[in-house]
Amino acid sequence: MFGDWWIDDMGKWRAAELPGTGAESAVPIGSAMREQQTAYRQLGLVKASLTPTTITFRWDVWYAAPEAIESMVEFLEIDKQPRRIVLDFFYGGWVTETFYVPSVAVARIRQTTSFRAVELIDTIFVQEQQFDSIQDSSDVIKRGYEYFEKTGHLFDVGDEQAFKTLYSKALVYAEGESEEFFLRLHVGHNAAIARVTQTSLPYSSIVSSGVVSRPSGRYGKMVSAAYNGVLQKREPRLHHVRALFRRDDSEPFWVPYQRLLYPSELSDGTPVFICLSDITENVNIPFLQPNRSDAHHASIL
Repeated sequence: MFGDWWIDDMGKWRAAELPGTGAESAVPIGSAMREQQTAYRQLGLVKASLTPTTITFRWDVWYAAPEAIESMVEFLEIDKQPRRIVLDFFYGGWVTETFYVPSVAVARIRQTTSFRAVELIDTIFVQEQQFDSIQDSSDVIKRGYEYFEKTGHLFDVGDEQAFKTLYSKALVYAEGESEEFFLRLHVGHNAAIARVTQTSLPYSSIVSSGVVSRPSGRYGKMVSAAYNGVLQKREPRLHHVRALFRRDDSEPFWVPYQRLLYPSELSDGTPVFICLSDITENVNIPFLQPNRSDAHHASIL
């Protein structure tokens, strides 16, 4: 029973293109955004994509038919094949979460259904972490911190390969003409923000180096709130962030990431700070979890 399927409002599995074993009939919905939006929001369908190693379910929390949700849950409860379970659901934007135990995935689906009639509270969440939790951070953040701790200046290259890898993922800022402005000296081609926005920041029209920027818009102001403190106090900061992003060619999507802000300096003594971010599901900001506050808004940074 591999391939792509649509689960309809009766809980029936229908082949996404051609009728197959166990399918009532085909539901040939195209890949165009408008057709997909119709499937998820007007028809209330759930999409299932099955391979020998992975099963992916995709649905809209607000609009998916209860029968389709139940059919998805029933499948997970009886599926005996060990495989990765990817839940890709829409709540103000698309969210991707990965599981390896069916019962845990089922519990997560049940959690999201309780938000069917709940409006989106906010689109930007920033939470500062105690710095002694750095060892619990992602590998990218830990490796970056360990490397920066060993270097006196930004361009001290003790390990060329490590430097190249981290530099490709980092942004480097210097102080601008006032506390409201920052000079963006470098944007790594692999930097998380460049990958997510694909050439456009929420607060700037271009992602490039050598640009004096004044972060604007709510996202820009919230994520830059700690910049001056890092520059002035010369102390690193660790944050977890979850924010909603938009591109012109797609629907909104949530991006959870960890971020290290680390003070450094250029060889001439100019103070700078490095922003190293890593997109990861492992952030301490609860999302669609009953009886817990989803509103970890920007802390006072």
